[in-house]
Amino acid sequence: MISFIKASKNNLPDDYEILVARTAKGIDAIRKIWENMQSHPNSDIDFYLSVIKSRQNIISPYVMLLKHNGLPITLLLGRVENYPFSLNFGYKTIYTLNIRTLIIIYEGILGDNSYENCHLLFNELLHSFHNEKINLIFLSSLKNNSNFYNIYNTEVNYFFRDHVPVPNSHWRMAMPDNMDEFYKMRSRKHRYWLRRITKVLDKDFMGNTQIKVFFKKDDVDTLCNDVEQVASKTYHRGLGAGFIDSIETRKMFAHLTEKSKLRAYILYINDKPSAFWIGRQYNNTFYLAYTGYLREFEKYELGTILFLKMLEDLCATKKNNYIDFGFGDAPYKKRFGDTNWQESSVYIFPHTLGGLLLNVARTITALGYQLSIGTLKRFNLLEKVKKIWRRRLAKGTVRNSRNNEINQGTKNDSIGK
Repeated sequence: MISFIKASKNNLPDDYEILVARTAKGIDAIRKIWENMQSHPNSDIDFYLSVIKSRQNIISPYVMLLKHNGLPITLLLGRVENYPFSLNFGYKTIYTLNIRTLIIIYEGILGDNSYENCHLLFNELLHSFHNEKINLIFLSSLKNNSNFYNIYNTEVNYFFRDHVPVPNSHWRMAMPDNMDEFYKMRSRKHRYWLRRITKVLDKDFMGNTQIKVFFKKDDVDTLCNDVEQVASKTYHRGLGAGFIDSIETRKMFAHLTEKSKLRAYILYINDKPSAFWIGRQYNNTFYLAYTGYLREFEKYELGTILFLKMLEDLCATKKNNYIDFGFGDAPYKKRFGDTNWQESSVYIFPHTLGGLLLNVARTITALGYQLSIGTLKRFNLLEKVKKIWRRRLAKGTVRNSRNNEINQGTKNDSIGK
């Protein structure tokens, strides 16, 4: 099988060349180049390959290598997959259609990302509609001040551009040297509240609380089993997001423990898993990946209590300069984060009647939702409505979880007979 495909020279200067890797063999051929450029866990070559191998909906890799005078200078990381394109109204999915899509992954531009280099790669990306028989391109969470995002806004035809990208804040926190420094950076009122919530939890449950840290390969099965007990009852599960116990997840966690990159925290109340945080260490940053807590303990602020214990542990390890809070906005991120930037995911629709109609349908549903959000913000109702919606999703997942347990019990009884 061919490892690389040469891109057309029509739009490239004579001293530039673009190669496209569409197989694992092609990716292995540029491993050293990739490893020298990677700086984020999502674009780590081993993580990329593990995703490619484990997800059944992925058709093939799609990695572009830009060379200048024969030297590799930039990588653009993507994959071709059967992508569930959804028309959503907030948390509600109206319609889903599986579309052959080229996805450029988050933090998927490596190396020299100058405007000129990004422009050359972007032009080649547009040719994939024809070369790869792609029906949609998805650019995942581009920084709004990046060259690639600016090129998108100027180069894509108006009728086939995403008109309703929703900017999301991405928060990061500088790691304090110790917890005393962390508390000194808070207001007096905030310090009092942070110290009080842990005392209230211990008092109400007479000290029957425990926090465990997981980072070894032998811990993975227990970690996933216990986290699933909480995650299955969160609103994230109702959205099909967050932690999901699967073979893929367990393999990924095992791989991360082998490289000493996984660190997970679970809070137990009366020996029952009640809240969790899971993250991975990469270079000098701890990237938070999954979190959740049981709604029955909502008043105790379990997520914050566990965050403080996690922060204390991370300060002691002395391995990180930052904590990255991941995608999306949330009150706790604003509370603890000290740096943020805006990111947006956008689509490029094909120059066909179908592509135009798909764009129109997405624009109408997304605009309707944004108008509703604007109205709720005007009357200071947005956070209240979000909480109600999330509680309903959480209740739905709890109900489904109980039904699954009942059904599983019935199956076990049948097997026993």
